[in-house]
Amino acid sequence: MNITFFMSALLYIPIMISVHKMFNLRSVQESKPQIYIFWQTMTAVIVKIIHTSSFMYTLSGDLKMMMLFIRGSPKRTMVPITPPTPTRKRPPSITWLFFQKPSDPKASHIRCSACPALIAYGGTTTGIIGHLKNRHFEIYQQLEKRMKMDDSVEVEESDASDVLARSFATGLIPFRFSENPEFRKFVKIVSNGRITMPNGRKIKNSIHKQAVNHLEMISKKVQNVRKFTILTDGYTNLKRDFHFYVLHIAFVNEYFEREILFCSIRTVPKGDAISIGSAICTMLAEIGLKISDCTAFATDAGSPLVSLAKNHQIERVHCSCHFFDLIIKDFAKVKSIQKIQEKAQEFARYLAKHREDKKRLKTMSMENGIEEPVPLPLPETRWAGIYSILKNFLAHYATLKELSTLQRFILKPEQIELMEHTVELLKPLHDAIMQLERDSSFASEVLPTIQWVKNKISNPTTTTTLSGKMKQIFDSRTKIMYNNRRLLCSCLLDHRFAYNLDILASWEWELAENYLKLYDKTEITTHTPPPTIPRDDTLDNFFLSSAGKKQIDDLKTDLTSYKALMGSNRPSTSSPLTFWASNQNNFPFLAPIASELLSTPASAATCERTFSRCSDFLRQPKRNRASVETLNSLLTVSEMARSQRQTSNVFDSDDDEVTEEEETEFSVWREESEEIPAEIPQETESEESNQAQIPPEFEEEGGESG
Repeated sequence: MNITFFMSALLYIPIMISVHKMFNLRSVQESKPQIYIFWQTMTAVIVKIIHTSSFMYTLSGDLKMMMLFIRGSPKRTMVPITPPTPTRKRPPSITWLFFQKPSDPKASHIRCSACPALIAYGGTTTGIIGHLKNRHFEIYQQLEKRMKMDDSVEVEESDASDVLARSFATGLIPFRFSENPEFRKFVKIVSNGRITMPNGRKIKNSIHKQAVNHLEMISKKVQNVRKFTILTDGYTNLKRDFHFYVLHIAFVNEYFEREILFCSIRTVPKGDAISIGSAICTMLAEIGLKISDCTAFATDAGSPLVSLAKNHQIERVHCSCHFFDLIIKDFAKVKSIQKIQEKAQEFARYLAKHREDKKRLKTMSMENGIEEPVPLPLPETRWAGIYSILKNFLAHYATLKELSTLQRFILKPEQIELMEHTVELLKPLHDAIMQLERDSSFASEVLPTIQWVKNKISNPTTTTTLSGKMKQIFDSRTKIMYNNRRLLCSCLLDHRFAYNLDILASWEWELAENYLKLYDKTEITTHTPPPTIPRDDTLDNFFLSSAGKKQIDDLKTDLTSYKALMGSNRPSTSSPLTFWASNQNNFPFLAPIASELLSTPASAATCERTFSRCSDFLRQPKRNRASVETLNSLLTVSEMARSQRQTSNVFDSDDDEVTEEEETEFSVWREESEEIPAEIPQETESEESNQAQIPPEFEEEGGESG
């Protein structure tokens, strides 16, 4: 209609032509009608243009208002409604993919992660980007490529039912709670009737579907991965009568960033190497990987896992946290320590059963400024659990003496002195476990940490027979770790420790250089200068021909340059992967080896955290019928949600305390569930000399579950 109105204004054009043809008439010359017609035409065109624009504006706002406008209803006033303009969150600067953003937004300078330079900051990244382009252009290209890849991925928000199902997985809520009448009424009120609450079966199906989708996503992420580390451990639940193994994989991607991914869990009929190997091969096949591409196992000292690594000829790195915990357990076998440990554990069990006394103790301690948790029963499998109980007992001992109901737990002065000395000796081991259990740890940190602990326990404030016993146990255990070639080579390729004589002796660094050749799979390249045609056979021509021999670029050349860099200008970056990301072109033979070796974390603590979440699920009375398949889906979805929000506020808390309602039951259940089933054989095989061998002391712990 509006187009017709607009075209009608053009009908004045033939009128103007007709008037122009009658221009010879006197009346026309005097009245000049063509001027009147011209202005009338222009006015009509302008009015039609404005009308058409207003009409189109209204059309884009509301179809109903457009219909009212066409009908010409005088009772309704048209109000144009403009659709909301979608706002897009500004993407983070490319610089923060490589640099660490300062906590102070007004910081004047920021230190480069690839060189010692200080770059002007002041809240703007212009200078940092300029530094990357001028000094580290290859890194800048990689970051730019990564930003483009991230922008190309379309992120679709999950619908309400998937988010709801995910909340059931992460919140430890039984599926049938979705059928609770009050909860359904609450959802109906909040959503104003727009959301139909799914039943428990649909919640369960949604979780299974999300788990399958997550597995497909992992398959796409690892389709180009050829070298990776397997992190695995076993879990036994005698009450439920099943035993299963969990699988994580760790690898370094093309941006020299390490990723640790939860894959799956599988039941095993027996705890031998064959059953475990079959389960691991099945889980790897689900995401498109082969065990032949695995370069290392990170596990505890369980005999089946040792045999599995040996059968597949794969290197094994002993979980450092489990290693330090074995030292603590050996030390706790000393009779004098056993007595004070029994006293502290008796006190912890008493508090778990007498909540009023526990509450009074905690209140009085807080009034005295003591913030340490009260001692509570801990499972024997808890790393450094002995240290935690003794430390917490000492923290609350002064308050304990003030309460009449706790008088029987007062110790003799010599016992308190012995307990304090024991805590002093165990503290370095506990600190080492806390450091190495992080997902950001590297296998290259194990030997430096051992050296640090050795220095601490060798120089205690009080030298006693007990400290000598600790040093003896520590030395006998640590010998095997220095024979692990992967740990030696990883330490060599960590720029923070390489060629540091305070960590390894010079001959040990030479041994690591020799081991490094076993990981070199690159081809040797040569650079030959253009041939020269000798004019005559003179002495000068002989010297020139000697100078023109082939120059070989190989691992030895890289090691020479790398050693020179470590001796002259050792970089100050905190992460070895950051160092290799910026120096991979400078050391083309060492960089691929570093990518392979630094994929291995220092411990298999991520498997232990998965087991902790298993316990969270299984110890619930209303979860006693959940199958392993459902448990696998729940764990997968909870891991997916945890990685998406990049926090660990639901499952990853590792506090010393458990909930009051579950204290006694949890302690007893965990101790019972960690027993080794009768059908699991205790193998006593050990690895070859170039692997982390298992001494007789370790075999006593064989098959221990996480």
